[in-house]
Amino acid sequence: MIDYICGDMLDVLENQKLFDVVLTSPPYNINKKYNVYKDNKSDTEYINWMGDIFETLYRHLSDDGAIYFNINSNLKNRILPFKIACKAGEYFQLQNTIIWVKSIAIPNSESNDKNGFIGGHYSPTQSNHYHHSGFEYLLHLTKYGDVEIDKKATGIPHKYQSNTKRFGQDTRHRGDVWYVPYNTKNAHGTHPAAFPARLVEMCLADFGRIPNCVLDPFCGVGTVGNVCKKLNYNFLGIDVDNEYINDAKKVFEK
Repeated sequence: MIDYICGDMLDVLENQKLFDVVLTSPPYNINKKYNVYKDNKSDTEYINWMGDIFETLYRHLSDDGAIYFNINSNLKNRILPFKIACKAGEYFQLQNTIIWVKSIAIPNSESNDKNGFIGGHYSPTQSNHYHHSGFEYLLHLTKYGDVEIDKKATGIPHKYQSNTKRFGQDTRHRGDVWYVPYNTKNAHGTHPAAFPARLVEMCLADFGRIPNCVLDPFCGVGTVGNVCKKLNYNFLGIDVDNEYINDAKKVFEK
């Protein structure tokens, strides 16, 4: 079952069951231009709101469930993700911190390409004070810090073939740095900040089992729901913007 509800997740979830996986990317408080939501709270207001979100998700997450919580900040407020992680720590164990690499440049010595490797969506900054942002955080939160994951599900081939025999397997663990190129804005439809389906697929694979239901309380145009449809997983998407909800439903129907 795939379902979408328009409303505030803090209100909508009061009448919902438990979820095994919460996979979401809330607004970053960086003044993005959404249709309905105003992405410009004060830091104190925003962190308190995050606290309300984590408290609500704790009540609706199964004891052996997991949250994959994508966060980032603008260049002038790099401390904000750490404040959010600390607020999450009041309710959950931070079992893993995954670095989602959106763009990267690898020199010749570390790349199979003689010219090196440059990949992902490059978004430059004009400031002389900050490096451009090539990554975001993905907090893997659980209630007790001991939920088993399937590391092989996101594995990659060994660099040297000899290691296949040495370790007795064709792939090795990817680790906590995931390179997933970021889609350009044109791919998002009406939403200014959708994340790639491949990242959703990797999170659900990392969870390692079929969830009873997946929740995205900030579902936007339904990227998580589309992946769940492909995997035949139950899914609930919530968003305050009815236009995004309608767009998500249209894509789902197609």
